[in-house]
Amino acid sequence: AVLYALSSVWRDATAGTQINFHANAASFVAGALGTVGAALVCMGWVSRRIWRQPARRLLAGECFSSGAAFGGLEGGGYAGRSGPLWMVAACSLAGGGLVGGGLLLKRTDPEWFFGAGMLLLIAGVGFAYRMLGRLASGRVRGIRQMAWRNLGRRMGRSAVLVGVLASGAFLVLSVEVFRKKEGSLETAAHSGTGGYALWGELSSPVYEDLNQVSVRDQLGLGGESVRQVTLLRKREGDEASCLNLNRALEPQLLGVPSLEWEKRGAFRFSAAGQSWAVLRSPLQDGTIPAVVDEATMRWALQKKVGDILMLPDGRGGRARLRIVAALQGSLLQGALMIEEADFVRLYPDLGGYRALLVDADAQELDAVRSGWSRALADRGLELVRSSRRLAELDAVANAYLSIFQVLGGLGVLLGTLGGGVVAARNIVERRSELALLQAAGWRLGQVRRMLAWEHLGLVVLGVLLGGGCALLVTGPIRAASGEPLVSGTLCVVLGGLLGVAGLAVWGAVRASTSRDTIEVLRCDG
Repeated sequence: AVLYALSSVWRDATAGTQINFHANAASFVAGALGTVGAALVCMGWVSRRIWRQPARRLLAGECFSSGAAFGGLEGGGYAGRSGPLWMVAACSLAGGGLVGGGLLLKRTDPEWFFGAGMLLLIAGVGFAYRMLGRLASGRVRGIRQMAWRNLGRRMGRSAVLVGVLASGAFLVLSVEVFRKKEGSLETAAHSGTGGYALWGELSSPVYEDLNQVSVRDQLGLGGESVRQVTLLRKREGDEASCLNLNRALEPQLLGVPSLEWEKRGAFRFSAAGQSWAVLRSPLQDGTIPAVVDEATMRWALQKKVGDILMLPDGRGGRARLRIVAALQGSLLQGALMIEEADFVRLYPDLGGYRALLVDADAQELDAVRSGWSRALADRGLELVRSSRRLAELDAVANAYLSIFQVLGGLGVLLGTLGGGVVAARNIVERRSELALLQAAGWRLGQVRRMLAWEHLGLVVLGVLLGGGCALLVTGPIRAASGEPLVSGTLCVVLGGLLGVAGLAVWGAVRASTSRDTIEVLRCDG
């Protein structure tokens, strides 16, 4: 289904490439063996812990009711330890410190808050484990209090269910903060568009300075609303943006005016404190400094800052370029950028400019775009809105995020349905106890309500814990971009998870308590 979507609704992620599903018998066999092997390892680990318990406890069944198989309680019944407090405190302090530091430093990079959210999630699961231990010793005043107290009888099993649901909800919801929205594209100089309204490429170079009014009049360009034109030198090469699925060996090369962009504050660097001045700083080893978009560096080139690339120069030799900085989400994705003077020295035969960026009034963009494309048609000028080009590049990342969210959502859905399986298992293990309650005068509806409160509490705790940590992750970034703190997607996903979990638990409760009370007492007595 994912491969079909990549060829239809998610075509942006594959640049229109047709992808077909192919599998052979060996892949199915390997997948089945791997799954069975993982299950056997898990079963062996749990069985090994149970095997270490005394025979008296195994015969009495105390190890199962106390959670010993999961490394939980040491004693039977409701008593036991409640987990490592130091880990909860350390993760809480570290996560809270990252969130507070990010707000003070005005950090808006998702990785910062994503790491903080993970730490808070770990702390939250540890706190839930301790809280379950406290609930086990609480007073019973009604059906609801008895359900809360029953949660502490299987602390290990309950904590695992809470952790699975919380982790799944957190991952699916927090990924939303990485999504690029076309409507929120900035027009400031430090944004992904560099503050330019139009991006253009030419098949034949221009040699004139298009910033001069006399040159524009001579070429018939017009465009009085054009404030600035930045011309770039270009050497053709492999497409290294997200629109190319193959690895780029010799990416495109741009000669850029670093001093002009430094004064303008164009684009945003991934590392704080960096600027276009790095292109004018000579390196001791004789390599040429280069800047590249972070996505191109990481995925298309599979490099990192400090790595060296070898490209052919204009004299039949090889030029050594060192990546000294990376841009964050720019429309220059797919090309290496070096100082214009270095470009001229490496490629003296590539005269003129074959790419340009235009800063113009937003109301006159269509007129400038059509007029300039018509006037420079003989040179093959193709002008597009900068926001549109950036949106096309961002659409690739958004498509992969959608795939991750769909697959992650299926995993969370399975985990939520697993809550019903856990409920059914707990009820089957306690059927004698439940039958005794009915024999003592409890109505079947009261027993079912108690069981529903007990297991729905775990599901609600896990989903809300993951959703709360996701809100902490996305909140500061949404606030910085002017978006609402609580999005509709967050509410719909959380509501859907709770709804599915409620149906699964209630179905398991009804199916597991349908056996006749007298028959249960007779068989288990």
